[in-house]
Amino acid sequence: MKPLLKLCLLAAAITSISAMAADPFLELDKAKYGVSVTRERSVMDYAAVNTLNSQESRGLRILVTTESLTPDADMYAIAESFSDGLKQSYPLTEFKVFGRTNNEDLAKMIRENYDYAFMIGTNQMARDYERDETVYGSRSSGVNCSRSAFNGDVNCRETGTQSVPIGTRKSQNTIFTDIFFANYGTARQVSASWSGDSFTPGLAISSAIGHLAVVIRYGQSDASWCQNEARAQTTLARMAGSTVVSAKPDKVSFNVDPDDIGCND
Repeated sequence: MKPLLKLCLLAAAITSISAMAADPFLELDKAKYGVSVTRERSVMDYAAVNTLNSQESRGLRILVTTESLTPDADMYAIAESFSDGLKQSYPLTEFKVFGRTNNEDLAKMIRENYDYAFMIGTNQMARDYERDETVYGSRSSGVNCSRSAFNGDVNCRETGTQSVPIGTRKSQNTIFTDIFFANYGTARQVSASWSGDSFTPGLAISSAIGHLAVVIRYGQSDASWCQNEARAQTTLARMAGSTVVSAKPDKVSFNVDPDDIGCND
């Protein structure tokens, strides 16, 4: 093999390894028990995604916004954190939420002023379930006895107790699933949309070239409880933004310590 070819192959291998190491999702410490995290990246148009990857990222005008024109506080924070992550690769990334306005005029403005757009949305689900919970009682672990010096009676007293299982009982619990996602494509694919029975105006990517979804699931046990799920989602959104564009579909799932993603912040 020619030296130049060997050098090129080595450089490609190093680049590939570096890219894998730079993925913050892969760098999270995995836990046997904890909050379940799943990231899935999908590709709808391989040619278009390759075109995005091949362009000079510093010159691309990127818009990050929400599908809803008036997002709630959680969606707003997630989209803003996602934008912070995306800006690491695309310095001209802008995060904007537009409020109540004519969504058709807004879509036209986006098509004329940006190269690519990322639309953020969220969803939440909860499922109740029943499980057996062990009930504990106490029993003596030691007794100390002594004879009375006056009448010869024996007096005994308990010197310790220990907790022991005495049965089970049914308990009601809830598993929570929180999702945020991003559809992305060229700005010329941005269109006005209407959702719900009231036809609430919003925005959409009419033919997305890629899609990302991040799911956190918690509540299965004490070890998986997430006290501040909004903080956890913004932490993961910043990671997701920095690695959203993938040349091929992939999916990673693992458990993580709640503290590592901000559940207790």
